[in-house]
Amino acid sequence: MQYGLIPTEETKIAILGSGNVAQGAFSSISKYSSNIRMYYRKTMSIFKENYTKYDIIINGIEIGKDDDPILSFSEQKSLKKGTFIIDIAADAGNTIEGTHFTTMDAPIYENDGKYYYVVPNTPSLIYRNVSQELSKILSENIFSEDCSRFLSIKS
Repeated sequence: MQYGLIPTEETKIAILGSGNVAQGAFSSISKYSSNIRMYYRKTMSIFKENYTKYDIIINGIEIGKDDDPILSFSEQKSLKKGTFIIDIAADAGNTIEGTHFTTMDAPIYENDGKYYYVVPNTPSLIYRNVSQELSKILSENIFSEDCSRFLSIKS
């Protein structure tokens, strides 16, 4: 995989994290490839052994500025050319050292042959029709007249 190509079965993908953001990334990217490995904080040492083989790295972990980055400057230099790093946690500069926020007008930047996407509020990727889709889901599941299925949750 190189930046700009739709992932295929040959595309090697790493997803960092286990929360909703990472699970959503898995759900989305798995439509294109099953060649996905998820890493959690407890398995980060395994990621560190294998990070150079990935074509796409999707970060769903926020570490904050006082912790060591998951991908340092020197580790990023070891990544293959064309690696696409998507920081959906939008932890600019922290988890992936040295990254900076991007915008919808310029969502991706290149540095040393690697590509970075660090747009805060990534659902804005689908900004043109997300409101209609969210409204549809809410209407079907929350605002429907038949709310009996939610009563069992309370019990």
